[in-house]
Amino acid sequence: MYKLKFIILFLFLGCSATKMSFVDELQLKFEKGEQFYKSGKYTRAKDELQFVVMNNPGSQMALDAQYLLGESHFELKEYEDAALEFDRFSRFSQSYEKTETARFRICECAINMSNSFQKDQTSTLEAIDRLQEFIEDYPSSKRLDTASKEIASLRLKLAKKEFESARLYLKLEEYDSALIYLNNVLTQYYDTEIIDEVRLTIVFLYLLQNEVETATFYLETQEEKFTSNVKLEEAQNLIFKMENGLGLSEYLRLYK
Repeated sequence: MYKLKFIILFLFLGCSATKMSFVDELQLKFEKGEQFYKSGKYTRAKDELQFVVMNNPGSQMALDAQYLLGESHFELKEYEDAALEFDRFSRFSQSYEKTETARFRICECAINMSNSFQKDQTSTLEAIDRLQEFIEDYPSSKRLDTASKEIASLRLKLAKKEFESARLYLKLEEYDSALIYLNNVLTQYYDTEIIDEVRLTIVFLYLLQNEVETATFYLETQEEKFTSNVKLEEAQNLIFKMENGLGLSEYLRLYK
């Protein structure tokens, strides 16, 4: 009987020791991961932090590890993986401040995954959506000004995409299609910095078709909307030069 009690006690203590050892291992892994992150060793940090996340789900330690895991991915420019980790963190975190930071990191990931204006702009639209969601969810955030500026920058990218499509159609002498794209920029991206260039290009489009009266009338309706006097004068000079026909220098506008 005594032997049996001893064996049971031994097994109990052995199991407890093993369990404590695993908890200690998790804590050690987290601390190592945190230290690697602070030292800029992000790849090594990921390995340690991922172990904690996978082996201790639902704990505060795992949640803290998940946040640092997202930061490590972000620093390594692994934006898709970073966004996933920050999203998982923000769903379960009870910290308003850290959740806000994680949500803005998701926006930054989307911005960094956005293509240049020459390429497909689906990712740009997604980034704008993420930023608008952030502004709606955190109307008092100190990051609102940054978020608004990022949206403006992304909208400019979309405007440039439309504008370059219009320029391509101009080169192909597909004037109706070019005008559709130009008017689309005027309607949707009226607040971007290229809007005067768009108005100027519409004047140029009409002149390319020898529609001087239409170009003149259009410019008269748009004069007060120009924000740049230089661009307005450039449009006026184009019409003035048209009396003798557009010269080579004017046609070079198509290839700037």
